[in-house]
Amino acid sequence: MKKPDNLGTDSDAWAVLDEAQQLLLRAESVVVLLGSEPDASAHHSYAADVASDLLMRVKERVSEAQEIVRRPRQPSSLINDERR
Repeated sequence: MKKPDNLGTDSDAWAVLDEAQQLLLRAESVVVLLGSEPDASAHHSYAADVASDLLMRVKERVSEAQEIVRRPRQPSSLINDERR
């Protein structure tokens, strides 16, 4: 698969990942608050549980992306030599 020419730098990727992580924390807080309401209907409680599970999965994916960005890159000359 060909990489787009407009790829950003690692610092750009980290900035996006950090923002995503902050948004996840906020969303998790909202879901916890909604799920803990004593007068919440069964539907709202169930929706909060499902949303919590989904947010946990997204958080795992963000962590995976952070690990990918964290990995050291090989110089392009080494990559091209390996393909030959």
